[in-house]
Amino acid sequence: MPLTLAQFLFSIPVTLGVLFLPFLVGGMLKNRPLKPLLIAYVIVSALLVAFFSILALFEHLNK
Repeated sequence: MPLTLAQFLFSIPVTLGVLFLPFLVGGMLKNRPLKPLLIAYVIVSALLVAFFSILALFEHLNK
């Protein structure tokens, strides 16, 4: 069953969260500040969602 656009866009930050999890846990164990990682995660996931939204919009308009 193919993913809908909403499921696909939702999966991007979830996938990034799973990828960032070891770094976040490692940062907690070493008492490092997590703010830079969290800010980077939010920015990257927002950019990816925006990029894929625009891509999907162009695909939809070109049908």
